[in-house]
Amino acid sequence: AVIELMLEIGPRVIEARVLELAATARAMLRDLGADVSAGESPIVTAAFPERDAGDLVSLLRERRILVS
Repeated sequence: AVIELMLEIGPRVIEARVLELAATARAMLRDLGADVSAGESPIVTAAFPERDAGDLVSLLRERRILVS
């Protein structure tokens, strides 16, 4: 069922939406002070140099946000 839906929507439409969401995430992270990966990849990386990574992971985990 999922594959049928993906084919109905179309890979290009799905890719465009994923890239749009990644760009939005990058903008939001920059606004929060993060150093953010550049480019048009669907993978978004960010670092908050002034924050302890372990503390940030714990805070995000409490909010059910997965990071690696």
